[in-house]
Amino acid sequence: MSRRKQVRWLHGQAEEWVAKGIITQEQGAAILAQYAGGKGGPPWGAIIFSGIGAVVIGLGVILLFAYNWAYMPKGMKLALVFGAVAAAHIASIRQLGRDDWRRHLGEALSVLATMLFGAGIWLIAQIYHIDEHFPNAFLVWGLGALAMAWAMGSAAQGVVAAALLTVWGCTEAWGFDTPVHVAPLLIAAGVAGLALRLRSRVLLACALAALYTCTAGTVGVIDGRLVIPALIYMAGLFIALGLLAAQTRWFPSSGPVWGFFGWSLLVGCMFLLTFTDATRYLLLARHRAGPAAMAYAWAPFLAAMGAWVMAGLGWLRQRSRAAPVGPAGEAWLVPCIVIVCMAVSNGAHAGASMISLAFNLVFLALSVSWMARGCREGAPAPAAVGSVMLAMLVFARYFDLFVSLAARGFMFLVVGGVLFSEGIMYMRARRRMKKQEVQQ
Repeated sequence: MSRRKQVRWLHGQAEEWVAKGIITQEQGAAILAQYAGGKGGPPWGAIIFSGIGAVVIGLGVILLFAYNWAYMPKGMKLALVFGAVAAAHIASIRQLGRDDWRRHLGEALSVLATMLFGAGIWLIAQIYHIDEHFPNAFLVWGLGALAMAWAMGSAAQGVVAAALLTVWGCTEAWGFDTPVHVAPLLIAAGVAGLALRLRSRVLLACALAALYTCTAGTVGVIDGRLVIPALIYMAGLFIALGLLAAQTRWFPSSGPVWGFFGWSLLVGCMFLLTFTDATRYLLLARHRAGPAAMAYAWAPFLAAMGAWVMAGLGWLRQRSRAAPVGPAGEAWLVPCIVIVCMAVSNGAHAGASMISLAFNLVFLALSVSWMARGCREGAPAPAAVGSVMLAMLVFARYFDLFVSLAARGFMFLVVGGVLFSEGIMYMRARRRMKKQEVQQ
C-alpha cells in the first residue's frame, strides 16, 4: 500500500476512533498532524478526464469549423478563430484564480485554448492561402504550448508541448529526411526541465518518451546504424540519473521514472542484439563519421559515463551511513554495456557471433539477477520482469540455436523448472516478510 493510501486510511480510522471514544479529539488531531502532507494529492481523475474532454472538445470544434468553413465570410472566420481562443483563455484565467477543484478545470480550459490555437494556425493559413512548409505549424503550436506550460507551471500544457514537438521533429525526419537537431534539445531543456522544476513524474515520463522517439527519428535520418548505440547510451544515462535522484533529497521520487525508461530501452536494445544478424547490422556496421553523427554518439556516451562516475562517488560517500542508498548489483552491468557498445561500434575487432553471444549472456545474467532479487526480497516486479526476459530469450533461441527437438525439449524443461522453483521461493519470501511484519 502506498503512503498516500495509508494516510487516507489513517484519517478514516482516526475519525472512527474518536467517534467510539478510544481517543480524544485532540489526540486524533495530534496524530493526523504528523501526516498532514499525505492526506490527499491532486485529483488525478478530474485532471485526466477534464484534460481528455478539453482535447476532444477542441477536435470537435475544429471539425465543426471545417464543415461550415466554406460558407463563412473571411471576417467571420477570423472572428471565430480569435474569439474562440480568447474565450477559452478568459474562462481559464477566471478558474485558475480559485483554490479548489475549479483550478484544475481552469487548467483543462487552458489546454482547450491551446488546441484552438493550433486549429487557428491551420485555419488562418487556409484563409490567406499560405503555402508553407506544414511541419512549421507543429513547431509554432508546440512553442506556444511550451510557453504556456512555463508561464502557468502546467504539467498538462507540458504534455501537449512534448507531443507537438515530437510530431514536428519526426515529421521533418520521416517525411522530409531532414534531421532537426533542435527538436530533442527543446524537449530535453523545455519539457524535461519543466518537469524537474514542477517535480511532476507524469510530465517527466512524457518528456523521456518524447525524447527517445524524437532522438531515434533524428538519428535515423543521419545514419540508421547509429540509432541503437545512441539509444543504449541514453538508456545508460537515464539509469544513472535515476540512481542520482535516489541519492539526493531533490525530487527523489523521479528515480523510478528515470529507471523505468532507462531499463526498458536498454533491455529492448539488448534483446535485439542477441540476434547475430541484428548485431552485425545495428552495432558492427560502420556509421558515418560526420560532425552530427559524432555528436549523437559521443555526447550521450560522455554524459552517461559522467553520471555513472557521480553515482559511484555518491554511493561511496554513503557507505558509512546507517542506510546507504546503493544501486542493485545488476546496475553495475550498465556502464560495462555502454563501454562495450562504444568500443565495438567504433572499430573494436570482434565478430558478430561473439558480440551476440556476449549480449545473450548479459541478458541471461540480468534476467536471473532480477528473478533472484524478487525471490529474495519478495518483490513481484523484478521477479516478473526477470521471468518474462528469460522466457523471451529461450523463445528467441528456439528458432536459431536449439535446432533439434531434443535440445528444445530439454531447454523447456529447464526453464519450466526454474520458473517453478522461483514461484516456490517467492512464496516463501512473502510468508517470511508477513511474519516479520506481524512480529513488529
